[in-house]
Amino acid sequence: MPDYKYNVAFSCHQDDEPVARQLYDLLDGRVGPMFLYTQSQKVLIGEDGVEAFSQTYSTHSRIVVVVYRKEWGETLWTRIEDLAIRDLFLRANVGRVFVYSTDGGAPSWMPKSFIWGSDRSGGLVTCAAAIEQKVQEAGGEIGEEDVVADVRRVVDLL
Repeated sequence: MPDYKYNVAFSCHQDDEPVARQLYDLLDGRVGPMFLYTQSQKVLIGEDGVEAFSQTYSTHSRIVVVVYRKEWGETLWTRIEDLAIRDLFLRANVGRVFVYSTDGGAPSWMPKSFIWGSDRSGGLVTCAAAIEQKVQEAGGEIGEEDVVADVRRVVDLL
């Protein structure tokens, strides 16, 4: 089994960073190391951005979560992420990619039969549980968090 740097890496359009951050916060303390650009900038200092992002999404992450909207993949950085995630998808199939749609769409390369999350499928709490399940299916371990911390995290999202 590969040794991953991150259990979960998030890719999102800048307009969806708050949604990605909410998912990050829901999973924080339970799934181990995660990558979200706004939370991981220190890790990238001195790195070649294109190489670092490509490696993060194609090989260094157990599960990749795409917070999707139509514009995802059209900016310079999300285009780089899109290519790396497509590479992961082709090599590892759908098992390591999870899409949470903010506009009801999905990447064109994602099969129509692929199950992914959205506000209509239970929202972020349900999505976080599905991501945890994917981490476990991919060989990762889920840590325990106390009930009080879980409640605070959910209440903060409401």
